[in-house]
Amino acid sequence: MDKTLHINPSFIKAEDNKPALELSANFVGFVGDEESLDILREALSPIFPEGLQLQKTDFQTSLTILGKTKPPQIILVDISQEERPLNAMMDLAEVVAPETSVFVIGESNKVSIYRTITKDLGVKEYLVKPLTVETIRKCFSGVTNGISKAEAPPDTVRKGAMIAIAGMRGGIGCSTIAINLAWMIGVEMRRHTLLLDADLYTGTDALYLNLHQNMGLCMALETPHRVDSLLVERSAQNIGTRLQVLSSNSELEREMLYSPNGASSLLQTLTSRFTSIIADTGHQFLPFARDLLQLANQTIVVMDPSKVSIINWERFESLPLGPLQVRRRILLLNRAKRPGGLSQSFIEQAIGRKFDIVIPDMPRVLPHATQLGTPAADGRGPFRDAISQLASLVTTSKDETARG
Repeated sequence: MDKTLHINPSFIKAEDNKPALELSANFVGFVGDEESLDILREALSPIFPEGLQLQKTDFQTSLTILGKTKPPQIILVDISQEERPLNAMMDLAEVVAPETSVFVIGESNKVSIYRTITKDLGVKEYLVKPLTVETIRKCFSGVTNGISKAEAPPDTVRKGAMIAIAGMRGGIGCSTIAINLAWMIGVEMRRHTLLLDADLYTGTDALYLNLHQNMGLCMALETPHRVDSLLVERSAQNIGTRLQVLSSNSELEREMLYSPNGASSLLQTLTSRFTSIIADTGHQFLPFARDLLQLANQTIVVMDPSKVSIINWERFESLPLGPLQVRRRILLLNRAKRPGGLSQSFIEQAIGRKFDIVIPDMPRVLPHATQLGTPAADGRGPFRDAISQLASLVTTSKDETARG
């Protein structure tokens, strides 16, 4: 066999002086199906807490991407749909850098295939579908020792987790969900929680809870070098002992001088202080909200039974997940069975997936709670049950991330 085709680092050809794009993560993976993608995110996010890049795509597309970039230290490719897996590995050898560690996913469990790929071609590990979280973590634990921790400064390690909540249209109940979820985690589950309102001009989270707002959040985003725990402590408003709210209500005529690294700098401080950060990113997707969505460990998407929600969900779903995202986006249907609204089954068929959480239409309960300045989840009923289910769902994901 021609040695120039081997993946063994000593045999790999270098690129012919082509400009390469930088990949920000230590690990980049390509997989061909949604189920494997979810398992990989769950397994690898704790191992790469500073971020990883995973993409659902076929093998040939992954070759094209790798050929135009400078590969990171570790890559994973999926050859399970390739009719000639060994030929596929030879093609991969042409685009992989000598210092890159390669992991491969395949369908065949033949010993001969395993030995050829791992021994003759120099691949670190060959994983056979169906994948499991335990198998993946075991395979990656040895080769990744020291990579993430050595490159990440001690003060940038995120201890807590941030959950971003995005609405697919205005007035959809995004803030109501964010407020009640933060209350459920902070007050009922007794975890140190921060509710973060990303709307710096017309945000309502503090207003709904009868709290005062100040300019502390705006200051933190405009001058990130001044962000510290003292600034957060002075700016955040308390609701009980384990829930705080951070929001600003800037004058409408004031132009926000948002710093490009304002969100990441703020989150470094917040995640070292709080176990959970619930970020209400709303529906306008302004720069601060966009950055929060990209930096989130998990995203909750709020829809209502309308055509507008379906259209905007299809647009939103095309956006790539952030590098710290543990699992696929959580999809929540609010105001289900609303008079004149689309049916749940119709929406699920239109978007191609089922809702994770469904909250029925309650036109009396929620407005009444808002007027009183109390979380609606404080009372009994289907709304509390849904928020409790949502809290359990996101805290499970956060616990898995924190254990990494």
